[in-house]
Amino acid sequence: MATTTIDFKAAYGSNFLLGTVTSIDLNKKQIVVNTVNEPLKYTDLVIAVGSVGPFPGKIFVQTAVEAAAKYSELGNEVH
Repeated sequence: MATTTIDFKAAYGSNFLLGTVTSIDLNKKQIVVNTVNEPLKYTDLVIAVGSVGPFPGKIFVQTAVEAAAKYSELGNEVH
């Protein structure tokens, strides 16, 4: 399992679950995650596909203009 730069479990408690979604049932509003034995219900579902770039918020620049330019540059690097 991958590691993260932020301890999400400590930050979000029981509202955070690390795992891979293996199935989605849009009609029942349920997902199956490889780290849990039974389907989990949801109210809103956001699908994030990940990236190979720096973790959001880890752009080390001095100004907001520089940060915007760097994020724009990284956004053009779609694989």
